[in-house]
Amino acid sequence: MRPNRKVLPVFLLPALLFACSRAPLELGQTVVAPVVDSDSATLHLAVWAALGEGSGEMQYTVTSPKGDVWTGRAAREEASGLVWYGTSDLVLLEPEAGSYQVELLREDGSSVSFNQDVDPAACHEAMPAFSKQGGNLSWTGGQSLSWTFSDGAGRIVEEGDGKGPVKIPSAASTVRFSLFDEKSGVVVRKLVTLR
Repeated sequence: MRPNRKVLPVFLLPALLFACSRAPLELGQTVVAPVVDSDSATLHLAVWAALGEGSGEMQYTVTSPKGDVWTGRAAREEASGLVWYGTSDLVLLEPEAGSYQVELLREDGSSVSFNQDVDPAACHEAMPAFSKQGGNLSWTGGQSLSWTFSDGAGRIVEEGDGKGPVKIPSAASTVRFSLFDEKSGVVVRKLVTLR
């Protein structure tokens, strides 16, 4: 049986209307920054872009100055009232300074791209010393840190940021601290075991 060519386009109309109703991608704030894991001395690259609320599933492609390429599914995070897409897990085996190209691609084929200069040699900011006093964790230097407490199974117990001290949740067995150095654009992370 041959399809009726006069009826077939009627069935395609809803799919066509849905595809055309997606809002175009609008690039907001962007972050491309080296991330130093102070526990393992591994250097990562964090790549994030703030896009509109209804952006949907996204894939990323990141190209280094010498042509190394990373691709993957972008994570979706909400922070500071914005919806961010990207990753913090790109390992830099041979860190290089220069312009990194980032492209975010939505499943409907629309994309946004941007370039950002990165200097991994700027990774100089060190984590402060930590001390546990009673049920609190404090640190020297007065830096503002972000923290994530996790239980023994790796589930997040509590997150926050500030200059400390911070009360240790009873279910927490580890805490990961992050420090953003505004001068260099570098993020430094440290994992502290509590028990």
